Amino acid sequence: MRVALLDPTDQPDGLADAIAQAGDDVAVVSGHPLPRAFTDRRGYEEHLGTVPSTVAGLVRGGFDVAHAFHPASAWAAVLARRLGGPPVIFSLARTPTRAWLVARRYRLAIAVKAAAEADACSAPSAEAAVAFRRYLLREPTVVGEPESYRKLYRQVTRG
Repeated sequence: MRVALLDPTDQPDGLADAIAQAGDDVAVVSGHPLPRAFTDRRGYEEHLGTVPSTVAGLVRGGFDVAHAFHPASAWAAVLARRLGGPPVIFSLARTPTRAWLVARRYRLAIAVKAAAEADACSAPSAEAAVAFRRYLLREPTVVGEPESYRKLYRQVTRG
């Protein structure tokens, strides 16, 4: 299985190693950001600039599943799926708080849209799942170990 791990900050390397050791082909896709001046000046979600290159990478990449760890990455994956990209799993590596979700323009709207349109959502703990459900209006699967992620990948993978 070919898995794309999406994070604009390049953080899922430990998960990538664990999944690769289990036998799957893993690529970390972080996109190529626009200069931060485009988003910072008006308070927009700082990782929106990675969306175009992430969409292109997913559509061209031949991935079986895209696993996003940030709202902007999940939104990019949902857009890519409409263009023939892979199924999408949206996970937040952090427990979402209202303060974080509304700190940047469009972050909350993007996160809710991505959660609604993802094939599956996951949270790292029961506490994070409660916050995910409260703010993103979607029931996530609680996943803690890389093997649990691999099971989730197999559930959403295209035929």
